[in-house]
Amino acid sequence: MKQQLVSLIASLALSASVYSQSCVRPRPAPEGNLQSALDIEYVQTPTGNSSLDIYTPSDKSPHPLVVLIHGGSWMAGSKNDFRDDARTLAGMGYTAATIDYRLVREGTNRFPAAVEDVRCAIKFLKANADRYGIDRHRIAAYGFSAGGHLASMLGTSARVGGLDGTNCSIDSEDASVNSVVSYYAPLDLRSTEGLDFGQVGVILGFLGTLPEFNPRLATLASPVAHINAQTPPFFLVHGDADKVVPLRSSVEFVDALRQAGRMGEVVVMPGLDHGFGPFSDDPRLQPAMCSSLNFLQETLKK
Repeated sequence: MKQQLVSLIASLALSASVYSQSCVRPRPAPEGNLQSALDIEYVQTPTGNSSLDIYTPSDKSPHPLVVLIHGGSWMAGSKNDFRDDARTLAGMGYTAATIDYRLVREGTNRFPAAVEDVRCAIKFLKANADRYGIDRHRIAAYGFSAGGHLASMLGTSARVGGLDGTNCSIDSEDASVNSVVSYYAPLDLRSTEGLDFGQVGVILGFLGTLPEFNPRLATLASPVAHINAQTPPFFLVHGDADKVVPLRSSVEFVDALRQAGRMGEVVVMPGLDHGFGPFSDDPRLQPAMCSSLNFLQETLKK
């Protein structure tokens, strides 16, 4: 299995237009250079309301939008985790939003609650594009771990039924995005084979059942199962020492994209475990940071 994965990685070389080993790390823009709108409630539900923050360059023209989605095993985390990263992207000329979504707690908010919320967030941002300086035709979802799963669901299943629920008040927009950046995300929830007890427990908590007991639900929750002719470009990052989400999750996903004739890129980070962020001075993270920024620029035509 390991040798097969190594061979697959070797076959998925990045395109020259995206890959970069070095760049200058961008820094958060000073508050005076940005406009911000914080704690905007975008959906109300019986088990909790979800909100988002938006940062945009100070000029009034529409900008490409990058939506940051936090991780935390679908059970923890906050939009506040990525406020500095949102300010960094805004300083580069993007409008950036960082969003909350319903978290699994005490048996509530299981799938598809979080998916419903992030879909509603995209609809809300499109519906309010003029107000918040958003170019509604250039939107990227940028997620980490469980947030990478949710970002990938936006990329592959925007037109799949059964994922909107009844809480979102916006019917005039869809939840599609133009590109996806996904860091170390679980992208195939259809089987627990090869996973340890903790990894199985996280999937059980999210789905409310083991995938083997409800294949239909697990398939609906798996981004890889929804790859189709409309799937937008994807850029994935994963450490080869990840003990939380196996590396094969990202590698096999990109292979599936390419087999379907869609654009997929993956950077494998040697020796890295789970949980690193998008911007860092660590030289080991330069290929991920620089290449993902190139990918955003290329796919959003900035």
